[in-house]
Amino acid sequence: MNSRSTRSRSTCRTTSSAEPKASSPRPVIANRDLYEFAPVAYLTLDRNHVVREANLTAATMFGYARGHLIGVDATALVVPRERVAFHLNLERAFSSTVKETCEVAFSRADRSVFFGRAEIVSVAAADPARGGLWVTIGDLTERKHAEEDFQRAKQAAEAANVARAASWPI
Repeated sequence: MNSRSTRSRSTCRTTSSAEPKASSPRPVIANRDLYEFAPVAYLTLDRNHVVREANLTAATMFGYARGHLIGVDATALVVPRERVAFHLNLERAFSSTVKETCEVAFSRADRSVFFGRAEIVSVAAADPARGGLWVTIGDLTERKHAEEDFQRAKQAAEAANVARAASWPI
């Protein structure tokens, strides 16, 4: 088991975008390889937040065969303590004209945790008949671990400074 803490605060916010939703994170691409092997996960969710499409990067990131990822409720891909916040962001994005952005802890098929930045937009602006959401997820795990390492080092340095100051004669 990794000694790093898997605790995280979910930070979700609405971001106003100068771009219309029609320029969504899932581009219409002639070369399917660009979509499949992008450095980020692409998910298409239906109105009930069920995964309807996923690129190969998403399948790899979550540790599922793509066929097993399709049909999964997207909130089930999030660690339990952050599911409600993530669900609320999906709902806000669905009924909004702006992009929702979240940093959230996701759970892989093997139950290990990774941290990701999700950008969520409604498909409705681009295709009203289709509905649903487009979600892009970038892996932030290394950055989160570096932040945790930095905080531990900072706390240790502060504790050493306090101990050193306490030994000074008054």
